[in-house]
Amino acid sequence: MDNKLTRNSIIRIVVFGLMLLWFVYLAAGYSYDYYNLSVERALIDVNDIGDVSIDGSDFTGMFKLMGLGFNGFMTSFLYIFIGGFILVSSLILNLIISLIAIRKDSVVTDKEYKLSLGLLIGAIALGLVIDIVLTRFSVLVSFIVFTAAWVLPTLLIYMLRLRGKVPKPEAQET
Repeated sequence: MDNKLTRNSIIRIVVFGLMLLWFVYLAAGYSYDYYNLSVERALIDVNDIGDVSIDGSDFTGMFKLMGLGFNGFMTSFLYIFIGGFILVSSLILNLIISLIAIRKDSVVTDKEYKLSLGLLIGAIALGLVIDIVLTRFSVLVSFIVFTAAWVLPTLLIYMLRLRGKVPKPEAQET
């Protein structure tokens, strides 16, 4: 079997690589933004809350707790919103590239599949290195969640369809 890359295979690999770079940018960039929001600033600075008394009773602790709760709620909401945005954009882009680039008459070689899989693994590693440099090991969980939000649709939509187009080796008779 001929294992050379065709013009269409090269275009698919380049477009897939560009899409992976976009996803790495989203995951590492939003992870860095999440790091800045959760570590360096808060929506409500609870240190500014002081001496809250109502009818002679001290409610300072309760108001500080409410401020911390609101900060946690908004941070969690932002976390879910960002993860959802990355997931939806990944679904859309993977469906588009899968339906346009891999047609019924497309021929995918084993070499193209292995190059695409290598690109995917390389993009995950590149994103991890970028995230570690940007956030200094602070928010690796957010990076893992944001990365999973684009890796899973990529594996389930694009890579499975690509793998399905690779011709199976014929069994040798003995």
